[in-house]
Amino acid sequence: MVSIIEVEKAFVGDPAYYKWKRDKKQPWIIVERSVDKIKRLGSVLSTGDNLRTYWGDGDPRNNSKFTVLHMSDNEVGSIKFDEYKKMFTAAEVMKHIQRTNPNIDQKRLVNMVSKENINNTMKTLNAKVKKAIEDSVARQIAAYGIDENGRGRINQADAAVYIRPALYKRIVQAVGEWSPEVERAFDLLESPDESWLSDPKLYAQAIETLIKPLKMVYFGNHELTKLGLNVPVFDKMAIFPMFRVMAKADNYHLYNRMNNEELGAIDMLTFESAVKVGGRKKFKPYKDA
Repeated sequence: MVSIIEVEKAFVGDPAYYKWKRDKKQPWIIVERSVDKIKRLGSVLSTGDNLRTYWGDGDPRNNSKFTVLHMSDNEVGSIKFDEYKKMFTAAEVMKHIQRTNPNIDQKRLVNMVSKENINNTMKTLNAKVKKAIEDSVARQIAAYGIDENGRGRINQADAAVYIRPALYKRIVQAVGEWSPEVERAFDLLESPDESWLSDPKLYAQAIETLIKPLKMVYFGNHELTKLGLNVPVFDKMAIFPMFRVMAKADNYHLYNRMNNEELGAIDMLTFESAVKVGGRKKFKPYKDA
C-alpha cells in the first residue's frame, strides 16, 4: 500500500491536496479520502493531444510559461425564483388533482392551477398533501435560489476559462491547426475595424474558423517556496478566446486588462470551478458581489 501511494505521488502529487468526500449532513466528518484522486488519475495519465513545445533553437515559442489570474465563481440566485416557484407549485398541484380525480375536465384543471386560482386551490388541500407539495417544490426550486451561506446556486462561470488572443494563437499553432485561413480569421477578429461583421461571407468564415472552445486540461507542480510545499495543480476546462470583436460590456474591461503589457499581460483567466486540484488565491470578479 505504501509503495503504491509513493509511486502515485511521483506522478500526481500528494493525495492530501485532492478533495475529500465528506458527510452531507455532518461535513466535518470525512467519509472517503481517495475518491477525487482516483477520479483525476485518468485525465492526468491519459495521453491525449500534447502541445508542441519546441520550435527550434532561439524561437520565442519555446517559452511555454503563461500568466494566470484566478477568479472566484460568480454565483447568483435566479431573478425568476418566485415565478419558477409558482410554476412548480402549479405543476405539483395539477399532478395531485389528476391522481385523485383522473376524469377531471382538462380546462377546469388548468383553471384551478392558474395564477389567479392556485392559492385558493391550495387552501382546499389537507395539511399532509400541502406539506408534501411544498417539500417537493422546495427540492425542485433549490437550484435556482440562495444557499444557507448566502451564495447563489447558479454558477455563471461554470468552469469557464478565457485566454487572450496571443495565447490562443500559440495553442492553435502548438496543436498543428494554424493555417492561412485561420490567420485571416484571427486578423478579422482582432481588427479595430468591425465593418466586416456586415459581410455574411467574412462573418461566417471568421466565426466558423475560430469561435470554438478548446477542451483542455493542465497539470503541473507549483512550488510554494515560502512554505516549502510542492502543490499539484489540475485544471479541467473549456477555454474560450477573448477576441477584440467580443470584448463588449464587462468583457471590454477584461480584454483591455489581459492585453495591457505595461501592467503585465494576463494570458489566462480561470474561474475556481475549473480548478479541480490545488486552488490558488482567488479574486472576485465584481466588488459588489
